[in-house]
Amino acid sequence: MPIFGAPGRPRIASRARRRKAAVAPEITGTSGNPWARANASSVVCAAGAMPGSPNLPGICGRALPQVEIRILDDAGRALPAGEVGEVCVAPATSGPFAGLYTPMLGYWKKPEETRDALQAGVLRTGDLGVLEADGTLFLRGRKKELILRGGANVYPAEVERVLHGDPRVRGAAVVGRPDERLGERVVAFVELVPGATVAADDLVARCRAELARYKVPEEIHFVEALPRTPMGKVRKPDLRELLAKEA
Repeated sequence: MPIFGAPGRPRIASRARRRKAAVAPEITGTSGNPWARANASSVVCAAGAMPGSPNLPGICGRALPQVEIRILDDAGRALPAGEVGEVCVAPATSGPFAGLYTPMLGYWKKPEETRDALQAGVLRTGDLGVLEADGTLFLRGRKKELILRGGANVYPAEVERVLHGDPRVRGAAVVGRPDERLGERVVAFVELVPGATVAADDLVARCRAELARYKVPEEIHFVEALPRTPMGKVRKPDLRELLAKEA
């Protein structure tokens, strides 16, 4: 039974494993904004099917037999193993299930979006990831959420994972604030567990201990509740709008 359609919070995944309610791998079968569109039409890879069910940040496992996963650059060129690029999904080209999988037919009455997402039968998911030499996929985050700070890539999901590791943090969302000198600066919005208190400096110190210096949030804003969609996903455009109003 899949638990997550997006990278799950470490504490929730750990709790699920302890209760043996499910294998609880991070499973990707979609990519959407953020993780809301079911445009891949089914689960395409799973870590639970791998030997030992490894529990590594961002792991999604290997492609199912009917699926081929590719990592492409902006020009559509295939990237070698270990390089970050856009995760793309296509039907398998060999084996007993070759040609049987269809990512999706298109977006309803949205021909331009369909043309951008589906190219020669290959679905460009909008997710960033790495495909290792053994075929294991690791997600890094949404392409449009990538923060470019001083020429270095910051993947919000990586920073959020560290913040979620604090038991007092109920939710965290990381976005970029436009900056003339660096391009963008890393900003975190944090929702605390009811009744909990924590200083921003403590969360920054936690990030410094686990992340490269350029990935550490330069601002932490505490909010009563993160803005969410009916599906429970954080609405990051709302957070960027809050920052724009402060400017």
